[in-house]
Amino acid sequence: MSFTLIRLLNKKPHKKHEIVQEIPEELDEDKISEQIESKEKILIIGSGIMGINSAYFLAKDGRYDVTVIEKDNPIKGATEQNGNALTFILYPAWTTMSIKQVMKDIVTFNSTPTCYFRLSLLFDKHFRFWAWKYLKCRDKECVEKSNSAMIKLGATSYNLFDDFIKDCTDNNPDVVEYHPEILTTIYKGLTKDAIEGKKELVKFFQNYVPDTQVVSPEKYDADFVYQIPIRCLNSARFVDYMKLRLSDKYGVTFIQGEVKAITCTETHVKAVEYADRMARVKKLKNFDKYIICAGTESINIGEMMGLKVPIMGFKGHSLNIFVKDRDIIDGTHIHMPETICVSRVGYNTTGMVRVTGFADVDGNNLNPIPWRKDMLTKLAKKFVSEEDYDESKANHWVGLRPVTADDVPLIGKSSKFSNLFWNTGHGSRGVIQSIASALVLHSVISDSDCPEGLAAKDYDPKRFDI
Repeated sequence: MSFTLIRLLNKKPHKKHEIVQEIPEELDEDKISEQIESKEKILIIGSGIMGINSAYFLAKDGRYDVTVIEKDNPIKGATEQNGNALTFILYPAWTTMSIKQVMKDIVTFNSTPTCYFRLSLLFDKHFRFWAWKYLKCRDKECVEKSNSAMIKLGATSYNLFDDFIKDCTDNNPDVVEYHPEILTTIYKGLTKDAIEGKKELVKFFQNYVPDTQVVSPEKYDADFVYQIPIRCLNSARFVDYMKLRLSDKYGVTFIQGEVKAITCTETHVKAVEYADRMARVKKLKNFDKYIICAGTESINIGEMMGLKVPIMGFKGHSLNIFVKDRDIIDGTHIHMPETICVSRVGYNTTGMVRVTGFADVDGNNLNPIPWRKDMLTKLAKKFVSEEDYDESKANHWVGLRPVTADDVPLIGKSSKFSNLFWNTGHGSRGVIQSIASALVLHSVISDSDCPEGLAAKDYDPKRFDI
């Protein structure tokens, strides 16, 4: 475990600040009030797992008074409705979407592409901006740097997650359905060279998860199969649980509302205007620091400050279906080349299975693509017999993965505003990277050391001049 995490879990104050963590009984009310007022006030925009974990480490530090503003109807993504389908796997950069496959599907007029690209986006101003930044990050050196940064961020979180969950839940991980599982990845239609490539991938995983192993493909009627021990988390339940814990134990304030405007000078963010549930416009001001943890919504929030944020939402589709006990799958399965993940939802007390996949570039919207649901339905029926499949209980939904132009998240201080910070743009890896990301952010804000093996400069938003 890193020194940074140990210090925060033990609630030891930073040496530069003599903040009293536990107020002695003899301390009078005036002293208490003075101490509270001495804390820096921080406003976090976004209450997904990235915002929640950022709030956790900052509030636990003891020097910060944290407020979180959250949308009443959050965008569905890694946190909302993700259930059990979270795999803690260390993928390098640009496994979210295959650009070559997209181009091939366009040229061949593939009617059911693995990665769909809506051609009208070529006329979209924000997409063209993102694509230009993407093309500038495609040289060998840049890709290698991105891969290294992503692996280190994921590996650090992976190694810290057990202790983090124990600390958050008082050693009761069942309350957030955090548990070990086996992921089986099944490949079909591979050439001999491709099979050798997958063997190299397994060797790569074994550097971080030694129990990763190749298994016999005959059982799955496949060309290549490997299994890797993973950890699963009901992220929606985790976030709901953490909101209560942060509020009750650490005094974090949660405000429901949708950000409508941001007031700023040339160098400082001054206030955030938001509409509450009754559509009344209110203002949050006088904060020392502002942190954006808003996923794809970060694009709109950036525009409010005159910033172009190099994030594009990659659309994923999910189909939640209910099955009988005899149809419950054992563990989590990924099927290639369809890039479909099939998994139980939570501990599966509901009999729900999630079939999910795809990475479509269809704009930053939650509009479903009808033929994607048809593809998921056909695949779902491979695991549930026709007579057991109940269309009336099937729930098709769409989520967006916030992908930066170099596929590396934006973590750290803004280059434009001295009191603005970012922790966003994690693509499909938000949950696994959330702990390390929050610790990197904390190190920047508190002027302390990053977790061992990480460097804040690798994730600095300054690389995109925001």
